[in-house]
Amino acid sequence: MTYGLPYQGSKQKICESIVDALPSAECFVDVFAGGCAVTHAAMLSHKYKRYVCNDITDAPTLFVDAIAGKYKDESRWVSRDLFYMLKDVDPYIRLVWSFGNDQKTYLYGKDIEEGKRLLHKMLFAENVTKRRLAWMELHRYLMQSLQSLEWLERLQSLEGLQSLQRLERLQSLEGLQVHQGDYRELSIPDNSCVYCDPPYKGTKGYTVDFDHDAFWQWCREQTQPVYISEYNAPDDFVCVWSKDRRALMSPKGRNIETERLFVPQRLASVASGKRNLFAHDTD
Repeated sequence: MTYGLPYQGSKQKICESIVDALPSAECFVDVFAGGCAVTHAAMLSHKYKRYVCNDITDAPTLFVDAIAGKYKDESRWVSRDLFYMLKDVDPYIRLVWSFGNDQKTYLYGKDIEEGKRLLHKMLFAENVTKRRLAWMELHRYLMQSLQSLEWLERLQSLEGLQSLQRLERLQSLEGLQVHQGDYRELSIPDNSCVYCDPPYKGTKGYTVDFDHDAFWQWCREQTQPVYISEYNAPDDFVCVWSKDRRALMSPKGRNIETERLFVPQRLASVASGKRNLFAHDTD
C-alpha cells in the first residue's frame, strides 16, 4: 500500500501505526502534511469526518491531484534544463524529479543523466518494437561510455511516477480541506485531533529554516489535543507512543531511530484516558 507522495521525511512506512495511535475526533488536522502520507492513511481509516492538511509547500495540492488520477498516465522524461526551468511553477516536476525529493536539485548527476534518459525511454516505450529499439540505443551508449547496468538498476524517476500512480483512490475528497501556509496561521476547528510532523531538530534538507523553540511553545498554547512526531521533545512533553524505524534523515547518521509521538504534559492524562498509548511498537 502506498500512502502519500514521495517526500523527504515521509511517514509512509509507519503512517498506519501513527493513525492507530491517535484518538478519534470530528476533524483530523495534519499541520505539516508534507506528502500527506498520514492524512491519506487517516482518510482510509474512516476515524474522522473531516480532514485538514496544511504545509508551507504546495505538496498537498499535488497529493489531491494525484489521488484524483491526474498523473495516472504520466510518463514524460524531465531533463535537467526542463527541471530548473519549471520547478518553481510545477510541483510535480519539483517534487518527483528532485534528488531525494529535496525540491531543489535535479534528480541525476550530469555523468549519468543520458543513461537514465535512455533507460526511461525504454521502460516507457509504447510497444515492443519501440522498446527493442530503445534498448539497442541504450546498449550502444553503455558500450561507448564504458558504463555498466549497475548504476542504472534503480530508476528513481520511475519509482516516483509509480508512487503517484499507485495511490489508492478515495471514495470522496469532499471532506478534505487543503491549505498552504505557515502553521501559526492555520485555523484549527473545535473537536480536532491535531497531528504535527515538523522538521526534526538536527536534520537537514528541508526547504525552509525552522524555529523549533517557537514551535514547541505553539504546541503548549493549543486548546485542541496536539500530537507531535519527533525523536525527542522538551521535558514538559510526554511520549505516548514509539516505534523503531530506519531513518535516512537521522541527525546522528544512524540507520535505526525511535520515532515517537509526544503530547504536552497537561494532555497526557487525556491521551491515556482515551487509549493506552504508552507502548513501544516493534513491528
